[in-house]
Amino acid sequence: MGLGDDIIYTSFAKKVHEETSKLITTPNNSWSPMWDNIPYIIKHEDIKDPNDVIVVDTHPAPGNGMRGLRWYLKSMSGKMEFNYDFHVMPSELIFTDEEIDEAKQLLVDERDFIFINPSIKNTTSADNKDWGWHKWVELVELLKDTKYKLVQSIPASDYNDVSGDVKFERRLLPYTQHVLTENPRIAFAVLSLAKIIVTTEGGASHAAGALGIPGVVIFGGFIPPNVTNYPIHDAVYPDHPLSPCGTMHRSCPHCREVMESISAQEIYDRLMKIC
Repeated sequence: MGLGDDIIYTSFAKKVHEETSKLITTPNNSWSPMWDNIPYIIKHEDIKDPNDVIVVDTHPAPGNGMRGLRWYLKSMSGKMEFNYDFHVMPSELIFTDEEIDEAKQLLVDERDFIFINPSIKNTTSADNKDWGWHKWVELVELLKDTKYKLVQSIPASDYNDVSGDVKFERRLLPYTQHVLTENPRIAFAVLSLAKIIVTTEGGASHAAGALGIPGVVIFGGFIPPNVTNYPIHDAVYPDHPLSPCGTMHRSCPHCREVMESISAQEIYDRLMKIC
């Protein structure tokens, strides 16, 4: 799973825990750093009494011969087909005091800031969630004279997950404070201190949803917001007859067309309504 999926998982674990008062574990003892410090999600080796534990699957839906699909999918036969019966629920991220202190030190000062995330996960969805670097540059040009500091988190390294080699955007946006983070937990700890976020749909939007950080989320034409958007986020999803396309592992002309139709001015205006 990706980081966003790991965060979504906490909502299911939380729901079952609240209904049963039992601890939650995965069927295969998988672990995500997104679950650190959540007291009701437990590793197999830490189970003392199996009767106190319930298994909640990370891939529960039947999936074309695979073990299963993520909750928001019906199929992945060449493209993603979405499960419109699914809607994201309240999820959780819990940080230690030390993680928050590290985030504060990286930020240097306590000015209110907008967390700007131009990075996308470039594996299953290829570049179909990429708004375009030139659009991000145009946006910060518009935002630079507002009362908010602009912060861009720069991951120190790429990583591998089940979808492949995830490479992050490391170009530096102008007019922003660039915060180098050694791991995604610290990046999201920085996010937890933000006033607002602007990002494409993905791990950062799910982290913001878990942390209660409002913002503007650029969906484009790949995935529908009525499946993975949070009530506190303004979803940018232009009307297009081919949306959502769910095109996997290759660039999609439709997704590019939709992203190009979203102007920096539109995102700025939406942000100012929230600010």
